[in-house]
Amino acid sequence: MIYKNRMLLASFVVPFIFFVAAIFYQYMFEMPPCFKCIQQRSLLLLTGFLSLSGWFVISSADPIYPRGYIFKSTVSSMFMVASSVAAYFAYRIASEHLALNENELSFLFSVCESGSPFPEWLPQLDEWLPSLFAATGSCAGDIATAFNIEMPYFVMASALFTGITAACFITQTILTIKNR
Repeated sequence: MIYKNRMLLASFVVPFIFFVAAIFYQYMFEMPPCFKCIQQRSLLLLTGFLSLSGWFVISSADPIYPRGYIFKSTVSSMFMVASSVAAYFAYRIASEHLALNENELSFLFSVCESGSPFPEWLPQLDEWLPSLFAATGSCAGDIATAFNIEMPYFVMASALFTGITAACFITQTILTIKNR
């Protein structure tokens, strides 16, 4: 049970660290985020909050009462599956972002959407919190780098970490339930 809590907490902390790094780059190095950066940022935040929700559910589970524990483990597993889906989309958008900038003439032919990066049915975070979610930059040109690695690679690493953590968590949940 303690390992499950640590896995869920780690799958919250890693995306949150990259979210804070993106905010740091935006304000300290004055690198305005583009449309795809905002999408990656919001999906990282969603991934972290889904993992944190699963952590709250599983940490309130009482292993003495099997039914409650099995139910809460199943709910936490569903949160991890949802977190993995969000991480998959973050990975996909990060790879598209990198593909845009690999072309030598990307500054001429870069196709980056404008406007709100959120669907119409979703609350418009760019209007509520423009300092965090407004796309003010262009997809073409320099991408923020840390340790000589571009930021979309960090998003991809975070997404892979979340997927692997979710797979381990769900496997451990199935084995725990099977052995009860």
